[in-house]
Formats: sequence, structure tokens, C-alpha cells
Amino acid sequence: MQADAQGGFGAARSTQRVHRAVAVVICLAAVAAMMFVGARVSSEAAASGSAEPRGVVDSEVRDPRPNVLLVVTDDQTKGTVNPTVMPNVMRYLVAGGRTFSNFFIADPLCCPSRAAIMSGRYNHNNGVIWNGPLPAAWDMQATMQCYLQRAGYLTWISGKFLNGWNYDAEPPCWDHALVTTGGKHTGLPFNEDGRYYLYGRYAEPLIADRASRYLASTEQQDSQPWFGYLAFTVPHGPYWPMRPYNQLRTPQRPASPAERESDISDKWPGYQSVAREPGQDAFERGHWTAQEQMLHQADSILGRLFAQLQWQQELGNTMVIYLSDNGFLFGAHRLTGKRLPYSEAIRVPAFVRWPGHIRPRSRSARFSMNVDLLPTVLEAAGIDLPLRHPLDGHDLLDSDWRRGRMLFEHWRIGPGTDRRYWQPSWLALRTASYAYIEYTNASRTSVIFREYYDLMEDPFELDNVLADGIPSNDPDIAALHAALERSASCVGSRCPGR
Repeated sequence: MQADAQGGFGAARSTQRVHRAVAVVICLAAVAAMMFVGARVSSEAAASGSAEPRGVVDSEVRDPRPNVLLVVTDDQTKGTVNPTVMPNVMRYLVAGGRTFSNFFIADPLCCPSRAAIMSGRYNHNNGVIWNGPLPAAWDMQATMQCYLQRAGYLTWISGKFLNGWNYDAEPPCWDHALVTTGGKHTGLPFNEDGRYYLYGRYAEPLIADRASRYLASTEQQDSQPWFGYLAFTVPHGPYWPMRPYNQLRTPQRPASPAERESDISDKWPGYQSVAREPGQDAFERGHWTAQEQMLHQADSILGRLFAQLQWQQELGNTMVIYLSDNGFLFGAHRLTGKRLPYSEAIRVPAFVRWPGHIRPRSRSARFSMNVDLLPTVLEAAGIDLPLRHPLDGHDLLDSDWRRGRMLFEHWRIGPGTDRRYWQPSWLALRTASYAYIEYTNASRTSVIFREYYDLMEDPFELDNVLADGIPSNDPDIAALHAALERSASCVGSRCPGR
């Protein structure tokens, strides 16, 4: 069925929409009545200190394995989760789960990051190094959704998938799928269970509707666990929050030292031609506020899904993982964008909730990364299927490992004269005490510039030690370069922290 110019499905379905609307009202009224009549504090809610009413009791014997709900926002930066902007994230994930305060993205670009999340492998291993068409090396069968489906999970996705996917084709390993490229919020292409169409309206209500439908459909096979992937298009630019969310008054945030930095002459010389004009404050306050308003949209959707999980009696047996695919520089170091090796781009908010297994209001300061999510889910689900490739990450809930350093990598792809592709290729190592960056040529055969930051003295990465003219404080570059080269080709147990 073809989509109409306004993004709906044509006049022929208007009667169906009316009937659906009536059904939804009746359903919501029934849910509200059930929640009122059956309002009791569950043992899981009592443990987290929140009173969450129970829903309908299901007498069917369920698989003891947890459901898994993976929630990924688009370009969400650290510092955006607070009671005003994301009250449901605060209630269910911060208060009800574990905050990972040092969570990082190996390559801060949408498609590579999501490929690493799905595969548990660094991008130099899974082959996805840009937002363009997926390479032959990409193995879709070695992903979270395919492993879980083969292990008997029902699977569904609603929202942004992989930028490089051919959206004329239905992605494999999903029982239900509504997928889109993202990158904006209106006029997006969608593939819905094999049917391609353009959707003219704002995407988030459609994504929310399908996620709710797919979640409800799992009740038909309630003895099976399910894996759901909710992937928002927000808060990626363009920064156009929906009404009435654009009226939200967000907390005032002062510019950080990185956002007040004026002299970037010690950084990669290529930044100079794209940097904002030096001034007292380069922080993009308007875009930051709009991002928070868009996140409030996403938080409202999450609140409804959590209520639905509660009513379906699945909140206590569902692992919920929440993170962003990368951060964003809103004027930090006089730069904007995300494909850069600085904290604002590679560090993101991340939370995991799993009642009975994760202590509410707990925190982990251990270095954690997007490659850790697949090992975490496989272990939680008790899946011991043969792996198609070695995993580069760890189980986040296993306390027996420590990651002393992290690898970051990015490839410059695109025409040299196109300003959209000004970000260079680079590799980086990061520990608690330093960040070491090598900018390379496109083929990675030579290093063209280096940066080193003492994070103990300079946590905002303002002063490149290698450019301060004081040789006595320079680190051992040869040793750092050798360590970075080893890490850049690592596989499985040879990767940093393994």
C-alpha cells in the first residue's frame, strides 16, 4: 500500500484509523481500570523505592530468560539526563538500575557505533567504518538480533537502523521491523515488515506506535522471551522539537572550559579552517536547549512503554539497556560535530536495568564501551550458541574484569573538497590518566599529527602536551605508538582490557 503525500496510508484506511482510535481509548481505559483495581507494590518496585502498580496476572509458564529492550538515542550528549528533561529515565533507569558513568563509543559516528553495538566487535573487525553502503565484510548474522532469534527469542525493532542499509529490503532476523535511516525527523524512508514508503510527518510518533504494537504482539506468544530495539531519531539535528515539547523550560547550563577554549593552535591544524570564531564562549546554547526538548519527547515515549511493560507483567523480567550512539560537540574546542576524538563525542550516557540482578541506584565507574553490550546480553540470556566471530567486549555485569585503557578509531570517508567530510582519520588510546591521539592519512600508513592530554591535570583536553614547547614533559611516544598499533588490529582477547 502506498503512502500518501502527508505520510499516512491513504484515505482508504481512514475508517480503520477511526476504529483503531476508538479501540485505543477503550484499551487505555481498561488498562487504567486494571491498574487501579490491581494497584499493589511489586517486590521489584519496593526494592527500587518506587511504587509501581501491577497489571494483569498471567498464569502461563514463561521462559525464565529475560526479555531485552535496547534503547538507543541519536547524538545524545552527557549532561542531558536530569529530572526536568528525562523524568522517566531518572525513575526507571537511574533510580531503578545502574548508571555507567564512564561509558564510551569506539567510533563516534552513527552507523559504525550501531554496528559495534549489534556485533560486539570494533569497527576494524566488523568492517563498518562510515555511514555509506554496508561493506561485504559486514556479517548481519553475527548480530544481537540474529543470535537472540536463533536462540528462540521473538525480535522486533522500531526506529533508526543502519544508515548504510538498503531500505528497499527488509532487514533479517526481525519478526517485526519498522526501520529508517534517521538523520532527520520528517520525510524519512521507512521499511515496515517488507513494505517501503516515505513518511512525511515527524517520525517519533510512528516509531512509538509501532514499538507499542510490537510489544503488545509478544503477548500472543507470552511463553517466549523477546528482544526489542527502540531506536529514536532524536535528538539528532536538525533541532526541531515537536509541540508542546518545544515549550519545555530546561535547566540553565554554563559553558564548560572546553566550550570556552579560544586557542586551539595546539590541536590538529585542519581544525582551524572549520573552527568557530574565537570568543569568550563558543557553547551552542540554542541547540543544546532544543536537544533537551527533543529528549523530553523520547522520555515521554519511554514512560508509556514502561507503563505498558508493567501492565503486561513484564517489567520485572525485562533487561533494559539505554545509551546514545555517540555524543556531540556543541562548540567544545570551537568545534561542532561528533566524528572527533574528544570526550564530548566519545562519552555518552548509559544505563542498565534488570530487576533482581542489578541493584537499584547503583553506579559503575569502570571503563565500559558499546562493544560490551552484545556479550552482556548473551550472558544474561544464557545463550551459548557458537559465535561466528570473537567478541571484543566484556559482560558489563561480570565484576571480574577491568579495562585499563580503551581504543578509539575513526576513518575519514568522502571527497577531500567536501566540507561535510572535514573530520580526519584518527586513532586514540585513553586511560584514566591520559588521552593519546594520532591523526593519520586516509590509508593509515603515516601519522600526520599527534595530541597528548594529561587528564589528571587537564580533564577538558585544553593543552596538548606535545605542542607546549617543553620536551621534558613529553610522554614516551614510541611506546604509545606501538601500543596503539597493536590495539588498532586487535581481535577478541587481544583487545585493550581483555
